[in-house]
Amino acid sequence: MWNFLRRKAQPAPERRAAGFTSALIAARENWITGAHGVAELTATVQGCVTLWESAFALADVTGTDLLPRRMMALIGRAAALRGEVVLRITAEGLVPFADWEVATRDGRPTAYRGTIADAGGGRSVTALAPEVLHLRLGADPLAPWAGRAPRATPRTCARPSAAGGARRW
Repeated sequence: MWNFLRRKAQPAPERRAAGFTSALIAARENWITGAHGVAELTATVQGCVTLWESAFALADVTGTDLLPRRMMALIGRAAALRGEVVLRITAEGLVPFADWEVATRDGRPTAYRGTIADAGGGRSVTALAPEVLHLRLGADPLAPWAGRAPRATPRTCARPSAAGGARRW
């Protein structure tokens, strides 16, 4: 009878999860700032990567058959793009890991678990550190087991802000 005195229930606030638009904007921002992958390679960066690849391919390695020119070119490209490359040493030669995890003790690698890419899908392999060749560039003193790509933007450099301008230093 006195229902008009009762407060009406407030509608629950509408909550939206991050949708397609925000994911698209985030992907575009990553592409512009060069935060991931190889898709953002400009002609200048590709030219530099080609120089690394060619320089490694021109190296004449004597004393082993594990490093032919094709493998040296692959090492140079991976070093330029990722800052590191991990290769498993097998009887047939060096096999590159597509992705890997490293276990360390006292800051030194002890074992690697990596994925070897195959046409039918990758397979996971575990190898001890002596069974692996791990080339690292620009290693951080606090994480000496990981390399840093030469093209990676240092954390001290300005990034474009959400408003579209560069941050002031």
